[in-house]
Amino acid sequence: MMFASPAALWLLPVALALGWYLHRFGRRAEAAVGHAHLAGLAALEPARARLWRRLRPAVRAGGLALLILALARPQQGLKADERDLATTDILLCLDASDSMHAEDFAPKTRFDAAKDAARIFIEKRDQDRLGLVLFGQFAVTQCPLTTDRGALAGVLEDTQLGEVPGNRTAIGDGLAVSVERLKTTPAKSKVIILLTDGANNAGTVDPVTAAKAAQAYGIKIYAIGAGAPGGGYMTMQDPVFGARRVKVADSIDEEMLERIATATGGKYFRAADLKGLYTIFGEIDRMEKTELKVRSFTEYLDRFEAPLLLGLLLIAAEAAVAGLLVREVR
Repeated sequence: MMFASPAALWLLPVALALGWYLHRFGRRAEAAVGHAHLAGLAALEPARARLWRRLRPAVRAGGLALLILALARPQQGLKADERDLATTDILLCLDASDSMHAEDFAPKTRFDAAKDAARIFIEKRDQDRLGLVLFGQFAVTQCPLTTDRGALAGVLEDTQLGEVPGNRTAIGDGLAVSVERLKTTPAKSKVIILLTDGANNAGTVDPVTAAKAAQAYGIKIYAIGAGAPGGGYMTMQDPVFGARRVKVADSIDEEMLERIATATGGKYFRAADLKGLYTIFGEIDRMEKTELKVRSFTEYLDRFEAPLLLGLLLIAAEAAVAGLLVREVR
C-alpha cells in the first residue's frame, strides 16, 4: 500500500487534535441554554445521550481522518509481467500422396508417423501460430495459421490419405501454397516444415522456384525426406487377388530437398524410421525456439473509494444522530 499524495497525511494530527478537543472541552464550547432552573434537568439526561456525548468526538474525528486518507489517495500495487514474444509462424507441409501408405515406419505408415510427430511438435509450440498444407497431385490448405493448438491437432488427427487425390507428388505446389500463406504475416520468424517421401513429379511450380520465393520473403524451409533406404512395402487392395503387399521404391530427391532447404537458411534431414522422425522434429523445435522477453513492473490502482465512503458515512451519521435521534440536555 502506498499513497499518491502523501502530503495530505500531515492533516491527520489536525483530526486527532480536533477529536481530543471535542472530548475535553466540547460541552463547554458548544452553545447551551443558561438558565438556573434547567440545571437540575441534566440529571434526567437519557443514558443513550450520555453515551453519544462520549462517542461523538471520536465519530467526528474518525470521519475527518478517513476523508484525509482518501485525499492522500491510497494505492494498491499489483506486480505484473509484460511479455514480448518474437513470434514464429510455422506451416507444416505434408506429403499426402499414395506412397505415404508405406509401412516402413512400423508400426505406423509414413503418413501416420508424420502426423504423430507433427502432433507432438504442435504441443510444444504454445506461443506460435501453426497451420497445415497437404499436397499430392496438387496442394491444399488443410488448416490456416492459428494459435488454437487444439483445433489444429484435431484437424491433423482427422486428416486421412486420399483427401488430396492422386498418386503423384507436387512438392513445388505445396511450397508455393505455404509461401502464399506466410509471405504477408507480421511474424518475426517464418518457417515451412516440408515432409515428403518422393520427388517432384506433378504440379505447376518448380520446387526450386518456390524456394527462391520463400527466400525472398524471409521464410526458412526445413525439409524432411521420409522413408527407409531401399524403400518399403504397403498393402493394396487388388480387385482380383485381394489385399497384397507392394514394394514402394526409394524415390526421395535428396539433392533437391537439400538445395531448397539450404537456399532459405534451413536444413535437410533424412528420416529412415519412426524414432529418427521424432528426433528430427525435436531438433527443429530446438532450432526454432521462440524468443521471450519478460519485463516486470508494478501497476498501482487507486483505492480511495473505501475511506472516502466510510468517512462520509461517519460524518453523515454524526450529524443525523446529533440532530434527530438524541436531544442533549445542557
